[in-house]
Amino acid sequence: ITDGKSNKSISWTVESDKKIIITPSTLKFEPGEIMKFNGTAIPNKTIEIVLEDPLGKEVFSDIISLDASGEVEFEYQTTQTTTEGTYTLIATQEKDKEFTYAGLGQLPTIPVNLEFDKLNYKASETAYITISGKASEILSLLIIDPSDKTKGDVVSIQLQPDGRGSHSIDLKGFASGVYTAVASKGTSQSTEIFTVGLVVGSGDIDINTTKIEYSPGDSILVLGDTGSNVLLTLTLFDPDGNEIKVKETYSNKNGKISESSFRIPSDAKPGTWTIKATSGSNFDNAEMQVHATSIEGMVVLVEDGPDYAAAGKSKIIKVFGGQQTVTMEIFAPDGERIDELSFGASGQGEINQPWIIPKDTEPGTYTIKVSDAFNSAESTFEIE
Repeated sequence: ITDGKSNKSISWTVESDKKIIITPSTLKFEPGEIMKFNGTAIPNKTIEIVLEDPLGKEVFSDIISLDASGEVEFEYQTTQTTTEGTYTLIATQEKDKEFTYAGLGQLPTIPVNLEFDKLNYKASETAYITISGKASEILSLLIIDPSDKTKGDVVSIQLQPDGRGSHSIDLKGFASGVYTAVASKGTSQSTEIFTVGLVVGSGDIDINTTKIEYSPGDSILVLGDTGSNVLLTLTLFDPDGNEIKVKETYSNKNGKISESSFRIPSDAKPGTWTIKATSGSNFDNAEMQVHATSIEGMVVLVEDGPDYAAAGKSKIIKVFGGQQTVTMEIFAPDGERIDELSFGASGQGEINQPWIIPKDTEPGTYTIKVSDAFNSAESTFEIE
């Protein structure tokens, strides 16, 4: 600042209240490019990363252990046939969750999301909701009660210029049970569960997982029975007894438990893993065996694919036992490399991708070599 005679400098630091800050390297990626995300989160803790396609289908997920820097890096390889639209990166660390959006083949459209400050409330408390969406847009908020009827009137909420907003609900007069909040704008909507008056320690607990053997990266579905409308805590432990993830959940009015937010980390230690359910003095454990990897090393197979009217013939490349980004090289019978590709393996270590055979490719026996940061494999296939 100057008045022409003297100068004065003022500096300030802008800090965010977000604990997780992850952004894409660009808002718009083209099919075939690698979608790159980076940022920071709480150091020396694990963070769960889930990438969903425009249809809401999970296309990649992992649990990453962060070092003292707290830096987060994530990549997802797309192809020319990958679905275009808005991709959502969901990062979860302890009780914090952040959504990041990137477009493939187009700029992203920002959907509606909402989060409660906790799961269960007393009827004398106030529930606080954080809502995100497009900057300054007006959303509608609707509450559905345990009998699937509308509770109160529809509320209009205008978001701030940064796309965030908040709302509070006075729970006086709310009966005990499981409620659903629905935030919507046009055809875009988001739902979130919250509960009122649930109790702990009401009846025996019996939980199990849908299978007993898992591989690193596998998702876990926990099912069980207890009393109706009971508040529970589920905790995942590794073979050394280390606490990997804690999740507060509930049983419905029929006493059924269903929780699908758990996942075996990609760097999981082999052995007996345990999920413990507690509610007051009641508890139950479910054990599962985690193997070092679903397949020792990697396996690559090449099968005949469909014929495309415009592109021509294709092959389907299948990889098992891959980790994160897998590089593929295809060699002609004379040893010349004719193509190089890279794809991100799924949480189960699998890749299933079409490869368009270049026009004028000579018949013969071709070789494919695949590798990631840990293993490699190769196979041959015929082009007629």
